[in-house]
Amino acid sequence: MDLSLQHQADKLTGIYKRVNKDYRWKNSANMNNLIALSYVMKGKEYFRQEVDRVNQYIKQNTGPFSCYRQKSVLFSALLLLNYPDPERKFDVLLDYEDKLKINGFRSYTYRPVTAYTLLLTSDNSKVDITIAKAYEIFTEMRKSHPWLTSGDDYPLSILLAGTKSSVPGIMGEIESL
Repeated sequence: MDLSLQHQADKLTGIYKRVNKDYRWKNSANMNNLIALSYVMKGKEYFRQEVDRVNQYIKQNTGPFSCYRQKSVLFSALLLLNYPDPERKFDVLLDYEDKLKINGFRSYTYRPVTAYTLLLTSDNSKVDITIAKAYEIFTEMRKSHPWLTSGDDYPLSILLAGTKSSVPGIMGEIESL
């Protein structure tokens, strides 16, 4: 095995063991593996205190039954890895989720992931346009394939809305696939 690949694999294993030890009762092994993989891919060091700090912020700013609380360690790690100001970005994430809800995105379970997808892929000045286009795409998907389309397609609609193609063009491409 290539030496750098072996180093990456060792780093992944080491971070996974630490995350799994730290959050064994809060996350599944798959979530802990995703967190470890994210740290390795970003080339950053894992520090439990940082994750705990953001995790505490998430808990203080959400209700007891919030979907963010169910995956708070994952969201904490992802925000830490992608932004220098994770608490402020979490506030933006909550704002995006409210906008998604107002614009018709109903599934409570999938809205946090959809809001995170929006946070990662959309320019803040174009969020409202992206959400409107995404909902139009989702509605068309649902109309054409009601048995295949559900809330787990929300993040996909956000990604598709980020393209320059028109909604009919996107739908034509979806149908051809």
